[in-house]
Amino acid sequence: MPNIERASTGRLDQWLENLEARQIQGEARQIEALLGARSVSVRMEAARALGRAGIGAKAIRTRIKLEKNELVLTDLTEALLSARDMESLGLLQKLASTHRSQLVRSYSLMAFADLTRKKSTAFLRSCLAREKSRRVQATLLILLFVYGANDVLDDLLRALRSRDPVVRHKIVNMLRDYAPRRKRKEFLAGLRAAAEVETMAGIKQDMAATISALAG
Repeated sequence: MPNIERASTGRLDQWLENLEARQIQGEARQIEALLGARSVSVRMEAARALGRAGIGAKAIRTRIKLEKNELVLTDLTEALLSARDMESLGLLQKLASTHRSQLVRSYSLMAFADLTRKKSTAFLRSCLAREKSRRVQATLLILLFVYGANDVLDDLLRALRSRDPVVRHKIVNMLRDYAPRRKRKEFLAGLRAAAEVETMAGIKQDMAATISALAG
């Protein structure tokens, strides 16, 4: 382990990135301390390390209340999910409802929904009713469908034709990640139709990968 007080940012980043789960458990206190490091990249790597081991939830919750950087916050919320930390639900709901960053709201929603599964739908619907960002709306539509809300399917399929490429890309990738079993024929038909008119090569390629994954 490098000397935390003297090591360069690059060395700390590399050390944290290369740690395996069993090593992380042995260095937990030092890694938790790095959640408050001055360097953004060190804070991100510390959160990711704790997430890989599924530990440090209390320290992560404490850091979330202080953290200002949206990218670090997304890693912190993912780490809480990896730790299966049910004590963080209220904190995740607050971030999902009030944080100014659409990225943080989206990641908080995913963590909350994946922790509570079908019990998340009432909260997700309340967020959808007031959410202004189309990108967060896309996240909400996917999560609602995955956890049982069939009534959002038409809105979800329409969002595959959104003018915002980030929305289209988000839906395609989340469909591949979650791979919902329900309504496969409808999703495949919608994806194939959207792929025919998609003009961005990267999204078109990911659409093909998602179609292959869902059809397999």
